Amino acid sequence: MYQLGSCWHFSWFLGSLIWCSAGLLLYGISLMMATIVIRILKLGILGSVQLNFAFFIWAYVPLRLQQVHCFWGAIKVDVGLVAVEILGNVDFG
Repeated sequence: MYQLGSCWHFSWFLGSLIWCSAGLLLYGISLMMATIVIRILKLGILGSVQLNFAFFIWAYVPLRLQQVHCFWGAIKVDVGLVAVEILGNVDFG
């Protein structure tokens, strides 16, 4: 029971870690592409203030949300692991 719970929580933690890493990596690639597009557009007609504001909304805000999601996911994993440790040491028989 204890090992099954630990394995389940560890796999959930690993999955969450992989998901967060993959999400941040994909968003980093998107961020680089956005930077290139914005630099090209800055050479064109649009003003730099509008472009910088659009870049902030499109790139920075979702990146912050992703970091917050990963942070809360890590807290949930820690609480789950503590619960498994406590339940694993309790003798229900």
